[in-house]
Amino acid sequence: MKDPKTSIPWPLEKTLELLTLVRNDLIGDLLNGNYLREYIQTRFQVQDVSRIKVEFIRMALKQLRQSTLDRIHYEGLVREIMEHGTTSLTAGNDQLFYQEVDRLLQRYLPVQP
Repeated sequence: MKDPKTSIPWPLEKTLELLTLVRNDLIGDLLNGNYLREYIQTRFQVQDVSRIKVEFIRMALKQLRQSTLDRIHYEGLVREIMEHGTTSLTAGNDQLFYQEVDRLLQRYLPVQP
């Protein structure tokens, strides 16, 4: 990690662009091939997702990919990047991206007990 006295803070615009790129890469991965079905089966233990429901989910993911980043959801990560000019997605920060996608998917999947 950089010494806070010598690090140059990142501008907000660049930070949001970076996080949007990471989020959109995850969404792009989900939209490719059968990965979306596999992700739903693994993450939500839902084995039978109709083709029509998958298409609605795909449309919603495409809309999410075109939307602006939810700054409140990513606030801590934005602050960390801006202050330090870097962050580690392996420190659990990657879960923020999955949480956003999961929140969208839960609208289309059966409620889990």
